[in-house]
Amino acid sequence: GGGDDDASTAQDFILQNNLLNLRGLPLDNGVRDVAGNVIGASSPFDLEFRVSTKSRTYGASVTWIMAPRYSTKKFMLRPTVGVRYMRIQESMRFYGQDSGLTYDNLEDLDEGFNGDVKLHSPPNGIDDDGDGITDNAGLVEESDSGGGGGGGADEEFRFVIYNDPSMYPLTSTLSNVSRSDLIGPEIGLRYDLGGEKFKLWGQTKLAVAANSERMRLKGNNIGIVTRQNNFNMPTPEDPQPNRFSDSDRHSHVSEIIEQSLFAEAPLFAHIPILRRSTILSEARFRFGYTVLFVGHVARPFGSIYWAGNPSEGLYPSIDTKRTSFWTENYSFSINWTY
Repeated sequence: GGGDDDASTAQDFILQNNLLNLRGLPLDNGVRDVAGNVIGASSPFDLEFRVSTKSRTYGASVTWIMAPRYSTKKFMLRPTVGVRYMRIQESMRFYGQDSGLTYDNLEDLDEGFNGDVKLHSPPNGIDDDGDGITDNAGLVEESDSGGGGGGGADEEFRFVIYNDPSMYPLTSTLSNVSRSDLIGPEIGLRYDLGGEKFKLWGQTKLAVAANSERMRLKGNNIGIVTRQNNFNMPTPEDPQPNRFSDSDRHSHVSEIIEQSLFAEAPLFAHIPILRRSTILSEARFRFGYTVLFVGHVARPFGSIYWAGNPSEGLYPSIDTKRTSFWTENYSFSINWTY
């Protein structure tokens, strides 16, 4: 790269524009210091680096509201008992691609060749050298330099492919999916404040639930992507020799706390046009807010041991870590009392 011929300039211009300064994966690649501690390395990706997450919850409960323990004209306090079932399903997915190229400034030649090097301009989002490329790959942009295609007349750089082109660009994937099924008894309090014109009420519930957890991990090509010798070579018999999978299952106890607050009022009875309708004039508008907390839940994002050197038999695995899970929602409804 960095030559004067048109073909080289056009090719380098494309590479500088499309090789991106993305994130990397910190991996345990099997390297240890003299004390046996993990040194590790970061695996860079210059074409794609995407992480997506998804959370879903399902649930049902049966609640019995007991007779009031305390009651006045405007306030009522009632205990509740019931049974709750809940499912928490979450996933984390990673998708990365690397070109397999190393690129740097020719001024670094006296430092020896290092295939892990990917030199980028500082990611300031500005075309400092005015060559039409923002944050070039392969060189560090300098302001006030007269740049043309390829990164400037007096800039020298190189793009080197030293890995097997049949393996690159290399695509790395990983997905980790967890499912928690919780069931158990719950107790609580319901409190009502107000009258017919305006009413505030809420519920506080506490459950102790048996939690059955399952986790499934799978992926392909997780390693230091700039080092081809870290990967097993594909063969006709095994076209994906760097695949991996892991699974885990546990049962334990988790606490569930739910807090709900609602406000009710015959809102439609005060709106001129809507109050003409008998159905709407008798309806009560309800606005609610609910927050749900679940303790000691295995989350897929933090339950991965990031090992990566397939040639040495090192692959990511499940390392269960439990944290709290919480969600909140708002609700709007119309209800009638007969």
